[in-house]
Amino acid sequence: MPYINNIQPSAYFAGQIADSNPKGQISGINATANPINFGLAMVFDPTSQGFIVPTAASDIKRQMAVNAIINRNKYYKYDVDENVVITDNSSVASGGMCNGYVQGTVAVLVEDAVQSGFPCFIRYAAGAGGTILGSFRSDDDTATAAAQPNWYFYTAAAAGTIALVHVI
Repeated sequence: MPYINNIQPSAYFAGQIADSNPKGQISGINATANPINFGLAMVFDPTSQGFIVPTAASDIKRQMAVNAIINRNKYYKYDVDENVVITDNSSVASGGMCNGYVQGTVAVLVEDAVQSGFPCFIRYAAGAGGTILGSFRSDDDTATAAAQPNWYFYTAAAAGTIALVHVI
């Protein structure tokens, strides 16, 4: 079978895998009490063996993943055989199965303007620039976000729009 080159769409959803040949994914439950939106950074929780959103600067240096979309067709939210707790087409509810993307390129919604090639800062506490834990941004927002040491923005983006992030 011949190799298929990457297919680049003209627009992305938060959490959409940007590689036609995905490289690394880990499944785990949403171990938080709240939904985790697609495209947010998550931390592997050794207690539950699932994913949680980061709540401390030290979390950003642990094993992390991006909550990626595994199938986003219009019927997915109704497909109980796939995942009974998809709350809508934007998040995974508490106890639902998350697809943690750990290697490759994925689309995320950014809190502020970001530049290509710069490190990703991940929100672990509410701050002046935003309140959603696991969000992506360009700086530490008065010590409420920390730089993920291995992830960087693959594309530039304006505040509130989609950027591609390369995760390793």
